[in-house]
Amino acid sequence: MIANCPAGSARKPARRGPPCRPFTLLDGMILIGGAAVMFAAFHSRWQPNDFDTDHRVRTVHYESGSFLMICSLLVLTLRMRRPRPSIRRIVWQPGSAACLAVILCGLYEKADFEMSQIIAGSSPLDRPASAWISFMTCPPEYKGASVIPITWLLLVLGRRWRPEPGWIDRAGRLLGWSWIVWMISDTPLSCYW
Repeated sequence: MIANCPAGSARKPARRGPPCRPFTLLDGMILIGGAAVMFAAFHSRWQPNDFDTDHRVRTVHYESGSFLMICSLLVLTLRMRRPRPSIRRIVWQPGSAACLAVILCGLYEKADFEMSQIIAGSSPLDRPASAWISFMTCPPEYKGASVIPITWLLLVLGRRWRPEPGWIDRAGRLLGWSWIVWMISDTPLSCYW
């Protein structure tokens, strides 16, 4: 059927699944709420003399990791809003897989830290709310970002790489690449600062 079409007018095959969800006002409100959490976390960690020390580059790098962690949570939250594809399809999208991988790695590190604190005799309930916000938004160590290339490689090798042409999956892939750059930039920072 396509062979009879004039040159350059071949039709693309129909894409299966629901159409991509457009950016809505509620999406913008969720992003603004996430920015408020990010600023609250930054404010709870920031000390007036932080930028006067020799470690200001390290501080900016750490805060950019916090920003990426909050953005990963937001993109995954936005991806779960309806209308959306099935959970199985969401897991195979590279943007969602990157966000989910780094969030799960961060949760594992936080659970490990909390267990070591409980074993040492410290109660996690003794912390103020600002300390919890700061703790939950801190970026994972370099291992957290290293799971993204591994996740993407497993998706490609398993022939499960299913990118969606919408803005949410593209934002997740951009975050995945941002995490990789953040992880790579941590090596020279640890050597020089």
